Amino acid sequence: MATNYTKQIVKDYCVLDTETTGLSAYYDEIIEIGLIRVRDDVIVERFSQLLHPRDEVSDFITELTGITNEMLEGMPSIIDVKEKVLAFIGDDIVLGHNTSFDIRFLNEGFKTKIDNLYMDTMQFSRKVYPELKHHRLSDMTKYLGLSNNEHRALADCISTKELYDAVKKTMAEKNLEIHDLWRNCKGRTVKGIDIKTIMADSCEIDTDGFFYNKHVVFTGKLEKMVRQEAMQIVVNMGAVLDNSVTKKTNLLILGDNDYNSILLGEKSNKHKKAEQLILDGNDLEIIDERTFYDILAAELEKGEADCSENENEYDLFSGKTMKWKNTVRNMLGTLEEMYELPKNSLWLSDNYSIKNPDNIISHSVCIWEPDYPNQGGGHQEVNKTVMTIYLSNVQSRPNDIDLYIRDFQYKELEDKCPQDAVVLTQTKSDLDTGTIRVRFNNSSETLKEFIKEHTIYCIKNYESKAGGFGCCSKYEQCSNAKRCLHENKLYSKACAYRKNLEMGRIFYGKNRNIDD
Repeated sequence: MATNYTKQIVKDYCVLDTETTGLSAYYDEIIEIGLIRVRDDVIVERFSQLLHPRDEVSDFITELTGITNEMLEGMPSIIDVKEKVLAFIGDDIVLGHNTSFDIRFLNEGFKTKIDNLYMDTMQFSRKVYPELKHHRLSDMTKYLGLSNNEHRALADCISTKELYDAVKKTMAEKNLEIHDLWRNCKGRTVKGIDIKTIMADSCEIDTDGFFYNKHVVFTGKLEKMVRQEAMQIVVNMGAVLDNSVTKKTNLLILGDNDYNSILLGEKSNKHKKAEQLILDGNDLEIIDERTFYDILAAELEKGEADCSENENEYDLFSGKTMKWKNTVRNMLGTLEEMYELPKNSLWLSDNYSIKNPDNIISHSVCIWEPDYPNQGGGHQEVNKTVMTIYLSNVQSRPNDIDLYIRDFQYKELEDKCPQDAVVLTQTKSDLDTGTIRVRFNNSSETLKEFIKEHTIYCIKNYESKAGGFGCCSKYEQCSNAKRCLHENKLYSKACAYRKNLEMGRIFYGKNRNIDD
C-alpha cells in the first residue's frame, strides 16, 4: 500500500492545525484552519481563518476552544477557502500533531484528497520523550516550556513547530538518527493489555500504534462490525478494554447511531462524562464508528510504511498474515475515490461462524448503503454483497481461495475471468443458490483485478434497498443543472427526483417544465 506518512528531519515544511466541532470528519466540521510556512527552520508566512459551519457550535466546543457562534457569523465556508489553503500548502511536507486527523477533515471538507507527504510530531514525541505518560500537544508544551497551547489553530501551529525544533535538538544532542528511533517497527510484548474476557491472539504488537496502551471504551451498536470483533482488533493492537468511562479512559468509541444522536442533542451518560473529563484536562477523545475504521486503516498504512521490507505484511484486522486482504482493501479504497463514494462505502468484511463466533469462515466484498432519509420503515439493510470469499481449509491446497459469485453477474463478466483461475462445476447447492465458484491461488496477480471488475459491475448496476425517497435539499440546484448533483452516487440512485430528471421531468427552478 502506498502511504504518504513519512518520518524525516527537514528544514522546509508547512504546519497544519484545525479546530473542529467534534472528532468525526463525517459528522463534524472545521471551524478554524491555521497554517504556517517554514523555510530553513524559520516561519516565513502565516494563515489563519475562522469558518462558518452548517450547524451551531456546541457549548462543549465553545468551552474547549473559546470559539463562539457569534465569532463565526459572516465567516466563509470550508469550500470558500479551499483554493487558498491548497495553494498555501503547495507541495510541502505537512507537519502536525496527530496530523492524520486534520488531513482527514480537509479531505472531507474539500472533497479532494490531499496527497502531500505528512509527518506527526506526536509520533516523534513518543520516541524522543518516552518518559512521559501522555504526549498531547498541551503535555509537550508544558514539559518543554514552549508557547502556550490555546486550542486555537494558529497558536497550535506555532507550538507544533517549536516542538519539532525541540525534537530535532534533542536528537542531535543524543546523536540519534531516524532509524534509531524506529529501529524495530514491531514490539514483542503484551505488557499493559487488560485481557479481561478478550485475549490478544498475537504477541506481535506495534508499540508505536495509535491504540497501544490506551484505555478504550465502546458504547452503542456498531453498524459494520460485531463489537466483539472490534474489541479483538484493538486488543491485538495493544489496547486496554474497559466497561465504563473513567479518568483512565483515553478513547470512547460511539456506534454510528449513537454519534448521530449527538446532532439531535441527545447524549449518553458515557458521552457526557467523557466530555466533562476532557474539559477537566484528561487525555480522552470521543470518536464515531467511521472514524474508528479510518484510524484502523491509517495504522495499517503506517505499519506497511515501517515494514515495507517484509514480504508478508501483517494484517491488523485479522491478526493473520494475509497479503491478499491488504491488496483488496487498498483496491476498494481506490474505487471509492474513482466513483466519488464516501469512505468505507466499499468494505471487505469478516464473516464469523454461528456455531463458533470466534472463527472467521469467510469474507465478503460489500457495498454499504448510505444513510437515507427516514421513510418510516426503520433502518435500511446495510449492504450489497459483491462476492463471498472462502479460504481453503484443505491441507493439500492451503493457498486456494474460492470466490462465490452470483451466476448472472459472473456471466456478464465471463470474459474477464483470467487463465490462472479455475471455474468449478456447479454443485446442487450452487444451482439452488444461483452461484458460481471461481478458484484462485491467494498469491495470484490477477485476483485483485478480477475482484475489481466485479465490484465496478456492482457499483454501476447498484439498486438501492431503500427503494426510493423524495429529493434532498439540493433539488433546486439539480433542477437547474438537469441532473442529480448529490456527492454520494449510491445515495442519489434512490432519489425519486433523480429518476424524474432522467425522464426530463423538472419540477423546480428556471428549467421547470411540469405544472402543479
